[in-house]
Amino acid sequence: MKDALLTFSDPNHVPSRLLDPPACDFSVLTLNGGWPEDLERFAAALARTGSGADYELIAASNASAEVEETVRRLAAEDGRVRGLVFSQRVGFGAARNAGILQAHGRIVVVADTSVEPLGDVLGPTAEILADPAVGMAGVWGLLSADLRSFEEATPGEVDALQAYWLAFRRSDVRPELLFDPKFTFYRNADIDFSLRWRAAGHRLVAAPLPLERHTHREWEALGDHERERKSRDNFARVLRSWRDRTDLLTGRSRAQ
Repeated sequence: MKDALLTFSDPNHVPSRLLDPPACDFSVLTLNGGWPEDLERFAAALARTGSGADYELIAASNASAEVEETVRRLAAEDGRVRGLVFSQRVGFGAARNAGILQAHGRIVVVADTSVEPLGDVLGPTAEILADPAVGMAGVWGLLSADLRSFEEATPGEVDALQAYWLAFRRSDVRPELLFDPKFTFYRNADIDFSLRWRAAGHRLVAAPLPLERHTHREWEALGDHERERKSRDNFARVLRSWRDRTDLLTGRSRAQ
């Protein structure tokens, strides 16, 4: 398959396909930096549960020879799989943006390989996004009363969606609605991303789709001090950007 595997050292050099006509219904984007078994589980589950869907899987390897090898094999076995390989370790936000820019699908899904589809998740995701007032759909939502703390919530309209599974229409993507590349660690980057979409007037909706969460390897690989430090630094970045924008909140938080 042409362009089945693209390799870059710098995510800023990844070309954009966003102005190309959609070539499929869904682009499902994964990012994995060292746990090929998680990518294999995700790809197999998506192929099994989404067999009737018109999708592509853009599997990004973040400077992992083992993951790159798995991506190559998956792309050889299934023409729906495309690989995006970073030869040097890159940050979460920049890597995710590169995947979005490469998407061919009418709907773009940002997914984590720690989740596993147990049934059709693409069809119900598309149904939610059929409402033009809804800008983003996901499974694990967050609510806040003051932007200082968040609680997990589903279903319904939410203040933010977690990047285990979140989806949006490719046609809605604009530069200001991409991830902030300054988020090199994943934690809380999805809150900033969600608030960007809410600031642009989009509703965010969470729904109980058939997805199971497994161990998040990147989180578990860090020591307590390091992951708390990285999380705290990212949340401080969220607050610097959004602390005064409580007008963006739905008002659904139980802390109200």
